[in-house]
Amino acid sequence: MSEQQGMLPLVEPALAERALTRAGDPTTSRIAAAGIGATIISETQQRILSLLRIEGPRTDEQIAARFRDLWPEQKTSTASLRSRRSELVRKGLVVESGHFGTTEHGRPTTIWKAV
Repeated sequence: MSEQQGMLPLVEPALAERALTRAGDPTTSRIAAAGIGATIISETQQRILSLLRIEGPRTDEQIAARFRDLWPEQKTSTASLRSRRSELVRKGLVVESGHFGTTEHGRPTTIWKAV
């Protein structure tokens, strides 16, 4: 999909590719490549990260609603998007903002932000 269709660019396109090393590469290059490999993220994760970086902090429900606005052809449930956001948290790319919003049912919920 082109960037224009979704309106937000995908971030870090290099993260979507595996870092490779050659047999003759020094140890430091192998260590660096391994570090890059740890930050490989899926297209859905890239889209969530782009949304948070460009449009700012949001709750999981807000992430899901905006995600569906931007990429309606990608049929993804709120639960699945929450799981992808959680994976971004584990990778250190998304963190709690320190603020709370409310769910559609009026319950407190975390607002997430990109690092």
